[in-house]
Amino acid sequence: KDGFMMLQYSVYMRICKGVASANNYLNKVGLIVPPKGHIRALILTEKQFDNMRLLLGKRSENEKANAPRQLTLF
Repeated sequence: KDGFMMLQYSVYMRICKGVASANNYLNKVGLIVPPKGHIRALILTEKQFDNMRLLLGKRSENEKANAPRQLTLF
């Protein structure tokens, strides 16, 4: 509901207008941490995020077998 997007499994991100905005969202998320839950937060600048590298290997046989068979458009 607060605009977070899944970057990868169990990793979520949200674009904020600045550090103050990011800290406000961290405070909101801090209010809903499950009693035995853990959340780690990292604030990156746009330039740091742009320098992210995506390294992919070959798809496993399991991934191929379980690949979605339906096209989803956003």
